[in-house]
Amino acid sequence: MRHMRPRLWGDGKQTRSFLYIDECIDGVRRLVESEFTGPVNIGSEEMISINQFAEMVMQIAGKKLSIKHITRPLGVRGRNSDNRRVAEKLGWNLPNSTDGCATAVQRTLSPCAHGVNYQPDLRSSEVRKV
Repeated sequence: MRHMRPRLWGDGKQTRSFLYIDECIDGVRRLVESEFTGPVNIGSEEMISINQFAEMVMQIAGKKLSIKHITRPLGVRGRNSDNRRVAEKLGWNLPNSTDGCATAVQRTLSPCAHGVNYQPDLRSSEVRKV
């Protein structure tokens, strides 16, 4: 398993936006606690290609692997979130950051560096030993 290559569907140029779970929970909490009943998007407007995402994860994890692109359906070429309504109705905004995704990946991978005996403390952004 140590020498496995990441396998990406298609050419990896498809774009997506990613949202850290804490930010998602904050947006959903605001929606549930509000009187607003219409649809809203809760997501990131930062678009990143799947290739860029894979490279970012490897860099943060300190790994250098060659990516294998496999022939599969591409799906939607690009997707991100338009947050104008959620900002207007609920006052929910993500910080305008060009490294939001990288920061979220670092926060996600950080506990992994400590081994499986670490779990996030769900009451804070700190990691506690169990």
